[in-house]
Amino acid sequence: GDDGRVTLRPTAETLAQHTTRREAGEGARTEFFTYRDRTPETADGVRFTLQANVALGVDLELARDNGTDGIGLYRCELLFLFDKGQPDEEALTRHFARAVELAKGSPITFRLLDADSTAKLEALGDAAKPETNPALGLKSIRVLLRRPALLRTLLRALLRAAAQGNVRVAVPFVSDASDVRRVKEAMFDEKQALRKEKVAHGD
Repeated sequence: GDDGRVTLRPTAETLAQHTTRREAGEGARTEFFTYRDRTPETADGVRFTLQANVALGVDLELARDNGTDGIGLYRCELLFLFDKGQPDEEALTRHFARAVELAKGSPITFRLLDADSTAKLEALGDAAKPETNPALGLKSIRVLLRRPALLRTLLRALLRAAAQGNVRVAVPFVSDASDVRRVKEAMFDEKQALRKEKVAHGD
């Protein structure tokens, strides 16, 4: 099945139901494959870009194999959810660089860590404490600006990965222009630092 359940000693009826569901899924995939190699365009012939929303390397491979024009959103938070601690710059750089490699020259947009207190991430520090309304509390860019070392680690890893391809950065949950300005200032500082350290990085 596709809902994470395991049925012990299934009845003939249960087996028949799962067989029907499996065949329906395979039929849907077969139908999708007939559109995979078509140029994405509107009915009146206007070409548009079709990009994927991914979170893991396997997602990137699926996106590439199915003819997308790039990655419109790469979600970074799963790296923190899977790591018991906080992934360091080297670990993040390896992961991001691998994603850029799989993109094979297509643009890839990484979204900075988008998480709130419900994620209970060690990396968020005091921002991981329960809040009455997490969506309006310390989340996403508000957390990163409160934890500049974490923000700069992410930016350095992304800059280093950008040495290998077309990397873009999305800033989640922006409240006003000052949020973007502060991220750009941090990005500039880390570019300068990497240049002084003679570490390969993108622009």
